Amino acid sequence: MKPRVPQAGISPERYKEESAVELYDRLMRIMKKAGLLDEVINKYLEIGIRSGRVLEVACGTGNLGLEWLRETRDTILVQLDLSPDILKKAKQNAKEYGLNNRVAHIVADAHKIPFKDNTFDGVFSHFSLHEWYEPRRVFDEIHRILRLGGRYCITDGRRDINFISKLYQQLWIMKRVGIKMILKTMKDFNKDEVKQGFLASINACYTVNEISSIINETKLKEGCLVKRSDLSRGFYLEIRGEKII
Repeated sequence: MKPRVPQAGISPERYKEESAVELYDRLMRIMKKAGLLDEVINKYLEIGIRSGRVLEVACGTGNLGLEWLRETRDTILVQLDLSPDILKKAKQNAKEYGLNNRVAHIVADAHKIPFKDNTFDGVFSHFSLHEWYEPRRVFDEIHRILRLGGRYCITDGRRDINFISKLYQQLWIMKRVGIKMILKTMKDFNKDEVKQGFLASINACYTVNEISSIINETKLKEGCLVKRSDLSRGFYLEIRGEKII
């Protein structure tokens, strides 16, 4: 297994180009069509993130959180991201979903979440952990802003998936989405850029053992479970738990 290669230069500026935001949104809609968002949402609900005020860290164009919001009742979602440009699209999507009265958007860094202690009943984040330049700080921030008994779930890719697993997962996605949709996306956007971006993300991801070591140095370590997730045929790792102290 190759050593982890952190992604350099991750900043809000990468979404200054409208095409970058549109690509992100297109990919999220493809994931929705493939049922990949639904399985993540079902994971959150299973864990108990289904009520109260919930924070989504690194929400992107907001699609995942909005799907979760639609599946819950009497909930408020706060979507946080570094990029004002991508949050502009998230706001548009919230209106499209008819949920803009139940969601708020804030431009902020997850390493310093701008909310008081014990503010949220739940926190979730999907496929952003590998971009956190100091994950210990983010985990401690999540602990700080969660209320006692609050639930959290962070899912991200795994760097230690083997070639056969990668190939199987790609074929499975192609079957679920449809080759025409994938080819159209590659035609509309720079396919080499899409491929390179995906590979860079995977190379920046952690293994279960690596992230377990990091968690053990944070305030989340009590009541936290780190494991290989069953999402997308084992493509992801999963960090889940409850604030108990």
